[in-house]
Amino acid sequence: MKRIPESLLMKRIFEEGLLSRADLDRVARVLARFHRTAASGAEIEVFGKPEAFRVNTDENFEQVERFVGKTIDEKAFVAIREWTNRFYEGNEALFLQRIREGRIRDCHGDLHMEHICLSDPVSVFDCIEFNDRFRYSDTLADIAFLMMDLEYRGGNDHAASLWECYRDEAHEGEVENLLRFYKVYRAFVRGKVNSFQLDDRQISAPVKDEAARTASRYFRLALEYIEET
Repeated sequence: MKRIPESLLMKRIFEEGLLSRADLDRVARVLARFHRTAASGAEIEVFGKPEAFRVNTDENFEQVERFVGKTIDEKAFVAIREWTNRFYEGNEALFLQRIREGRIRDCHGDLHMEHICLSDPVSVFDCIEFNDRFRYSDTLADIAFLMMDLEYRGGNDHAASLWECYRDEAHEGEVENLLRFYKVYRAFVRGKVNSFQLDDRQISAPVKDEAARTASRYFRLALEYIEET
C-alpha cells in the first residue's frame, strides 16, 4: 500500500498558510468528477428522500440530547433542531428535485481535509465503508462537509473559492439553502462525535476537556449557519 505523504495533506497545507486558489480548484474539479461518475440508482436514490435523510438528523438529536448543558446549551440545541425540522417541512420538493436530477450518489461520506492529499493527481481517501446510510447521499452533503471543515478552521474565503469552482464544474444552480442545511448537519455531527469522547473511560480528563471545547465550537458553528438565514 502506498503511503500518503503527510506533508501534502490538505489540512497540513492549510495550517501552514500555503493552501492556494489553484489547490482549491484542483480539489473542486476532482470532487465534481468523482460525484459525476459515482454510482447511482434506485437503491441509492432512496436515501435522498427527506424522510430517509431525516433518520440521520433525528438520530443526531437523540444522541446529543444527553450532552445538553455540557457541550451545547439548551437554547442552541432547540434552535438547531427546530430549524432542521422546519427545513424538511418547507423543502420536500427540493429534496425530490435533487433525486430527479441524479444528485444522489455513492459519495465519500467523511470528506474533510485530513482525507485529501494534494499530490499530483489529487488523492481522496478513507471514505465511509461501515454504513451505506452515511455514504449514499446528495453530492452537496459531501462538498458541504469540506466547506464546513474549512470554515470551522477560519478558512471562509477558502470555502467560498472551493464552492465557486465546484459549483461551476458540477453545474449546480441556486442551491445555497440546501448547501447550508448540509453544513448545519455536518457541523452538528462533528459536535456529536467529539461529545461522545466524554463517555469514554479510557480518555483522560484533560483530553475530555479539549473534546468538550471542540464539540462546543462545532455546535456554535451549526448555530451560526442557521442564524445566517
